[in-house]
Amino acid sequence: MTPIDILIVDDREENIIALEALLQRKDIRIFSTTSPNDALKIAWDNQIAIALVDVQMPEMDGFELVEMLKANPKTKDIFVIFVTAISTEVKYAVKGFGAGAVDYLYKPLDPYITSAKVDAFIKVARSQAEIREKNIELQNYALVVKNSADMICSVDAHALRVRTVNPAIEKLMGYQASEIIGKSII
Repeated sequence: MTPIDILIVDDREENIIALEALLQRKDIRIFSTTSPNDALKIAWDNQIAIALVDVQMPEMDGFELVEMLKANPKTKDIFVIFVTAISTEVKYAVKGFGAGAVDYLYKPLDPYITSAKVDAFIKVARSQAEIREKNIELQNYALVVKNSADMICSVDAHALRVRTVNPAIEKLMGYQASEIIGKSII
């Protein structure tokens, strides 16, 4: 099983150490930094699936960091969980969700809640990775079918009618796809 890459960004090293200890396991790979600028580089250079981002940091705050991640096509799909001690006020949550976060963890962190939330997003990240792989596979098959010199069609098994045909139908049979689609094969 390919490990899931997780990024931890917090300006306090002790917070990073605590999160790393809490999340450490064989099916994930943890990257961590105290610098939002370094976090951007790590995210661009790796396949980060989940980022745990502190809201209050000196160089740039977590909101700005997440907005930059979400603006880049390579990093826009990272699941961002804000980690904060500033407040449980609704305005901060709304701002975070507006920036692109999917959840919040409040300090002091509850180890059970933290683990459960990260586990849930690991499952979603694995599912999304699987879907992406299947989509690439399907796109490759579609190219083969479309570019095949052989006639290929799909048929509705119940109605026994043609659903799709590849372009070879025109070359081999002289028919337009619109003349064949929906016709009975009987």
